[in-house]
Amino acid sequence: MDTYQRGFVWSEEQVSILHDELVAYAHAPTPDVPYYMGTLLLHECAEKRKRFIIDGQQRMTALCLLYQQVVGCFPAGQDLRYSRSSAGAISAALRLLKTTPSSIKPSIFGKIHFTVIIVSDVDMAFSFFDTQNSRGVRLETTDLLKAFHLRAIAQCSGSRPQESQKSLIHGLQDHCAKRWEIMQKETEKRPDGQKDGVDFAPRLFELFLWRARRWQANKRPLPDQARLLDEFQRQTWPAEQGPDTVPLYQSRTNIRARSLALSEQGGMILHGNQITLGMDVEQLPFSLRQPIQQGVGFFLYADKYAKLYQNIFVDQSDRYTYFRRILDELILKNQKYIIEIFQLASLMYVDQFGEESLDEFALRLEFLFGEIRLSHDRIAKETAQKFFSDLQGDELNLLDVITQASHPRQVNIYLKSQAKSCRETYRQDQTPTGSTVKGRYKKAVLKFFGKETTSLAEKEAWVEAEIEKLHAER
Repeated sequence: MDTYQRGFVWSEEQVSILHDELVAYAHAPTPDVPYYMGTLLLHECAEKRKRFIIDGQQRMTALCLLYQQVVGCFPAGQDLRYSRSSAGAISAALRLLKTTPSSIKPSIFGKIHFTVIIVSDVDMAFSFFDTQNSRGVRLETTDLLKAFHLRAIAQCSGSRPQESQKSLIHGLQDHCAKRWEIMQKETEKRPDGQKDGVDFAPRLFELFLWRARRWQANKRPLPDQARLLDEFQRQTWPAEQGPDTVPLYQSRTNIRARSLALSEQGGMILHGNQITLGMDVEQLPFSLRQPIQQGVGFFLYADKYAKLYQNIFVDQSDRYTYFRRILDELILKNQKYIIEIFQLASLMYVDQFGEESLDEFALRLEFLFGEIRLSHDRIAKETAQKFFSDLQGDELNLLDVITQASHPRQVNIYLKSQAKSCRETYRQDQTPTGSTVKGRYKKAVLKFFGKETTSLAEKEAWVEAEIEKLHAER
C-alpha cells in the first residue's frame, strides 16, 4: 500500500457480507461459474519493484483475512502493509471471523476473479485514484448489485437436467447483463441536467427506487452504499421457483398472474393466465414497493423502472404531451432538487395509475412546488426533502398517499387540500420578472397560463380553470 492509499476501514458488517456471499456461492448448484469481485487498479512502480493497490485494497484485505481464517496462514506473496490506524479494523474483522461458523473451503479462493488494470506512471495512478474516490462509491454500489444478482441466477436450483440448467443459467446471465448495459445507456439524453453518457444506474437507484421504497411517513433516510446494498441485495428474496421465474403479487396492474418467466432470448410469459408480454418491460406487473426477487427479478425490476422513466421524461411520446409541457415549461424552470422530487412523485403516480388524470396531478403538484420557489431564495436539498413532511398531516406523505390510493382522484383531492397552505405566498407575490431565479420562474408561469398580469396572486384559479378545460376535452 503506497502513501496515497487509505488504511483498512471496512466495518465488521461489510466483512460479514463478503463472508456470507462466499458461503452462498460455495453452495451454488453451478460452482464452476467464477465469483467476480470487480476491478483492481494497480500502480507498478519500477523504482521500488512493487505493485501498489490504487483501488480494491479494502476487498483484498478482507479476502486475506478470510483466507487466514480458513487456511491458517496468509496467502503466499502477500505483502500488504498498514498504518497503526488500520489495526483496530483489522483486529475487529479477525475477531468476527473467528466467531463466525463457516463452511468455506480453501478451493474457493481459486475461483475468485478480478479485472486487473496496471498503470506504470505515478501521475496516472493519482488520476485513477482521484477519479475512483470522487465518483467510485456511486458506481461501485450498482456494480456490486449487478455482480451479486448475476451470481444469484447461478445459485438458484431448478428442476431441469444439469446440462440444460447450465445452458439456461448462462443464457439468462448473458441476457440480464445486456439488459443492464442497455438500461445504463438508453437514458443518456435527459432533460434534468445530467450529461449525456453518464451511467444512469446510480441515479435510478439513489434518487428514485430508494426514495420510492424508503421514504415513508415522516422518514426520509439518505442512501449510502451500505443502505443501498442492504435494500437491493441483502433484503431481496431468494428465487425459489427456478432461475428464470419471478413470483408476482396482486396489485392494480396484476389481478390473476402468479409468476412470470423470462426466456434466454428476453421473451416474458405470465403464469396463471398464460399471457405473453413479448419483450416490453414497461408492461411488467410490478410495483415500486413490492419485494424484490434475487437474480432475474432484480434485473427486470430495475429495467422496468428505467424504461418507465425513459418513457415519461425522455421520449417524445404522444402519451404524455401535456404532462411534458408542464415539465418543460414549468418544472425545468425550477431548481434541480425540485425537479428530482417531481420526477419521483410522477414516477410513482404513473406506476400506480398510468396516464389517468396525470395532467391534473402534475398541475396541482407544480402549484405546491411553485410556492417553495417563491418563498426561498435558495433551495437546498433539505428544503426539497422537507416538502413531504411539510404537507399537512404527518401520518402519510405524498408517496404513501399515491401508493395506498385506489383511484387517482384520491391523490388529486389530497393535493388540492394542500393548496391552502400556499395561497398566502402567491397572494403576496411581488416578484419582478427578470434575471433572478424567482423572476425567471414567474415569467415561465405567466407564459404557460397566457397571462399579462404582474402578479401570481390568482395562480390557483388559473390552475383550476386549466383542470376544468382538461376534463372537458376528455
